Amino acid sequence: MLFAFCTMISCDNDLVLTDEYKDIPVVYGVLSLPGSEQFIRIEKGFIDPMTSGLEIAMNPDSLYYQNAAVSILDNATGTEYPLSMVDGAEFNFPRDPGIFATSPNYLYKSETNAFNPQAGQVYTLQIKRADLESLVTASTVMVDVPNIVRPSQTGASSLDFSYAQNTILKWNGDENSGLYDIAFDINYRERNVLDGGNFENKSVRWFVRSNYEEETYELEGISFYGAMANLLNEDPNVIRKFKNLDMIVAAGGQEVKEYVRIGQANSGLTSSQDIPVYTNISEGRGIFSSRQETRNNGVPITARTLDSLINGIYTKHLNFTE
Repeated sequence: MLFAFCTMISCDNDLVLTDEYKDIPVVYGVLSLPGSEQFIRIEKGFIDPMTSGLEIAMNPDSLYYQNAAVSILDNATGTEYPLSMVDGAEFNFPRDPGIFATSPNYLYKSETNAFNPQAGQVYTLQIKRADLESLVTASTVMVDVPNIVRPSQTGASSLDFSYAQNTILKWNGDENSGLYDIAFDINYRERNVLDGGNFENKSVRWFVRSNYEEETYELEGISFYGAMANLLNEDPNVIRKFKNLDMIVAAGGQEVKEYVRIGQANSGLTSSQDIPVYTNISEGRGIFSSRQETRNNGVPITARTLDSLINGIYTKHLNFTE
């Protein structure tokens, strides 16, 4: 979930308002590092007793605030950093097709170096809506960068993926971190014998686990070979050489943890009909939190793992060679 949070372009479809019109801000924003730009989605949700909800959803003027002033406050210094309204499509954030208008896809944007978020600092999102006196706010503590412990980031630690036992992954987060996502970029070289030429560098991402609360993860070794078989296509004309792995750990704030936990609280056959909704937005709904990502690049695999990759029953058809 955290790998996708920074590009999560969604809107709350569950607003049920039976009173007269009331302005309801709907916010999805995660301060995400590393990254040169920060994007926050801010919309409004309401029901008009005179107009169909489907008709309202297709009207951009009904979805977005006009002339809203949006900023991020550094609580430690008291400095406010304004965000500008942009069309997300111009930054490769098109809106998914559905019942809501897809164009324009308005987001609020700031350059990361404009306020340089620091771990452990409190940041407050502020939304001042035109013609409304109340200030909509949401605060988060910026999480710190996770520290990958195993495989070591300082030594030549190799990963061993065995058919019969687990591979231990370990990292340390700070007290503000609530959930973790784990992934690997699998780096290899590839050459098509029909085309000739040199080997080309390639990479595929293996998403290992999302929304994980602990700081140690036991990965089934055999899952590495299953991932390789699923991510790479079989081609008798292609020869591949394995290079290394880049381990990636993303940490999300406590708000992300609560958002996921409450969303999962009433799911399944035994759930109640009254599903709770998490929000840390004053006078509104949604989430404002933080995220940090770290990488351990160039992790090698053991000779035993390479042999299983080349000759094992799950991956021998991928034509890896030494």
